Amino acid sequence: MWLVLSCLTGCAFERHREQLAQFHANGEYAQAAAALDDPKVHNLYDAEDQVLWHMDRASVALALSDTKTALTNFELAKKDTEFNDSKSAGEVVGEWLLNDTVRRYIAEPYEDMYLSVLTMVALLEEGRVEPGATNEARRFGTRANYLRERYNQQFQAVEKRGGAQLGSWQATHGSKDQGDFIESPLGVYLAALSFMAVGDTDAQRIAAARLGDAIERQKGMIGAVDAGAFGDLAGKTTETANVVVVAFSGRGPTKTPFRLPPIVIDKVQVYAEIPILRRHDSRVSGATVEIEGQGATKLSLIEDMSGVAMANYDRIMPMIQARAVARALVKAGVAYAVTETVDRKSNRNDTSRWLTQIGLLAAQIATEHVDIRCWAFLPGQARVTTLKLAPGKHRVRVVYSGTGSGSGGGAAYASPWQEVEVGTGPLRAVVTHYWN
Repeated sequence: MWLVLSCLTGCAFERHREQLAQFHANGEYAQAAAALDDPKVHNLYDAEDQVLWHMDRASVALALSDTKTALTNFELAKKDTEFNDSKSAGEVVGEWLLNDTVRRYIAEPYEDMYLSVLTMVALLEEGRVEPGATNEARRFGTRANYLRERYNQQFQAVEKRGGAQLGSWQATHGSKDQGDFIESPLGVYLAALSFMAVGDTDAQRIAAARLGDAIERQKGMIGAVDAGAFGDLAGKTTETANVVVVAFSGRGPTKTPFRLPPIVIDKVQVYAEIPILRRHDSRVSGATVEIEGQGATKLSLIEDMSGVAMANYDRIMPMIQARAVARALVKAGVAYAVTETVDRKSNRNDTSRWLTQIGLLAAQIATEHVDIRCWAFLPGQARVTTLKLAPGKHRVRVVYSGTGSGSGGGAAYASPWQEVEVGTGPLRAVVTHYWN
C-alpha cells in the first residue's frame, strides 16, 4: 500500500512539473503563480523538493514584477542550497544502489549560480543597491568559487567509486576540465554596475575585466556575445548610466530521461537511465528598449543562459554517468546471484530461469527511476543595455525581434509599457520577459 501511494504521489508531482513547463512555454506566469500557490499543489512538494518550489515561485514572481515575492523565495532557495547542499550517508548509499530520486533535490551548480544572478536583478528592479545588490554581487563571486570546489570534491568521489566509467567518458569527451565552472556573464555585468552605483571603482574595474576575460574564454558556450559591446563597462559612472535594462527571452533547459536499452546476457540483466538536459532554443534574434517620447536603444546579448547551463551540466555528466553505470552493475550482480540460486534449485529449468530474469529486469526498470527535477522557469537568454534618463518618471518597454515563424525577423513581441522612476536611487533596473 505504501508503495502504491508513493507512486501515485510521484506521478501527480511529475504531472504538475510538466504543467509548469507548459505554462512557461506559453508565457502563462499568472496561471503558474496560482498553481504553485494552491495548497494542494504545494503539498506535493515535501521537504526534499522545497528548493524547487522556491526557485520557480521566485522566478514566476520576477516575471510578474512582484519583486517582494521574488526576493523572499530567492532567499529561501539560497538558504536551502547553502546549508543543505551535502548528502547524508543514507542518500549517498541510496543514489549509488537504488536511484537518484531517493535523495532530496540539491540544486545543480548552474541553478545555484542563477539564484544569485536573478536575486541581483530583483534587487536592482527594486532600487536596492546598497545594502542589497552589492552584497549579492560579492556573494555571487564567493559562490562561484565554492561551486568550483564542490565540483572538484564530487569529481574525486566519483574517481574512487566509478573510475573506469569516468575514464571512458573522458576519453570520449576530452580532458577532465576540473574546476572549469562557467560563470554567468550577466552576473558579472550586474556586479560591475552595482559597484559603479556605490562608487566602488576598484571592484567595478575588477568585475569589468573579469567579464571581458569570461567572454573571451567561454566563446561558444555563452552565445554570440560581442565583447566590444561591454568595453566601456569599467569607465561607466552614475553620470552616464542610471538605468539598466535586462530583457530575458526563451526558456532554460529542462531534464529528460535517456534510457539505455535493457541488456540480457545469459544470467545477467543490465538497465540504466541517465538524466540529460534538453535545450529549448529561443526565437529571439534581438531587442530594443523604447522610452516613450525619447526614442529607442538596442540591447546587446550578454548571455545565452541555456548554453551556460548546458556547459556546466556537461562538466558533471561524467559523475552522473559513472554513478548510473556503477548502480546498474550492482543491480546486475544481485540479479545474477538470484538467477543462479533459482537456476540451481530448479535443476536448471529454463522456464524458471527466464521467468526469474524477466521479473528481475522488471524490478530493475521499476527502481531505476531517473531524476528529472529541475528549475522550470529559468530564462533562456539575457540582453542588456544601460540608459541615462533625467530624474522623474518614464514609460519604457522592450520590443523583441524574432526569427520564428510569422515574425520574418521583425517585431515578435513587445512587453507592456512600465513606469520607472529615476532619481530615487543611483541605479534602477527595467526587467522584461518573453518566453519564446
